[in-house]
Amino acid sequence: MTLAQQLSRLESLLDSIDPAVLAWFTRAYDDDTTPEQLRDLQADVEALVSSLCEAVEAAGPGPAARRQALGDYLRHATQPTRASAPDPAADTDTAPVTLTAPVHAPAPAVTHSISDLIRASDTAETTGTVAATVVDVWSTPGYVEYRLSDGAETLVIGVHEAGCDVTPTTGQQAVTTVRIAKGAATITEPVDPRRPSILGAVPAELLEFRPV
Repeated sequence: MTLAQQLSRLESLLDSIDPAVLAWFTRAYDDDTTPEQLRDLQADVEALVSSLCEAVEAAGPGPAARRQALGDYLRHATQPTRASAPDPAADTDTAPVTLTAPVHAPAPAVTHSISDLIRASDTAETTGTVAATVVDVWSTPGYVEYRLSDGAETLVIGVHEAGCDVTPTTGQQAVTTVRIAKGAATITEPVDPRRPSILGAVPAELLEFRPV
């Protein structure tokens, strides 16, 4: 989608949440100079808006759920979790890498399959640790998105973190702790063709990532 199409998509979602939110958004961005100001950032903005739309759409059609998803997305994007500093005494050549815990900490125990988590999220927000393989990676500065599959089900995870220097690689096996929102739905909307397909995946929030 073009940036104009992505913004139109976002406006439609905001209107479904609260027309007042849409009115604020259009006042903030209804400026003829905006395309000129974006310039080389346009592709990144397109990706950001697309990611935001997917997060809100995944919450379902209800305005309350969409409002909650919008707030959660924005809080996560503006307050990223950074990796803790490594222990100088640790063997950094062999220690596992994590996004949210010291590199010398033990890896978490696997508690669920992805199917378990998806089923549990039908009725409540669900957190668990899964063993899976990274099957696709897409990134821009400050944002990494990848699909995580255990062979039966697939999650899509987006990490918003300025200066993030930990990027999963395709084919990498990992033990990953994730959170799935209550009622999270399989993604069925078309996405930006530059990005790996996430159709059929369920969105999840990353809590910890450990290559194995």
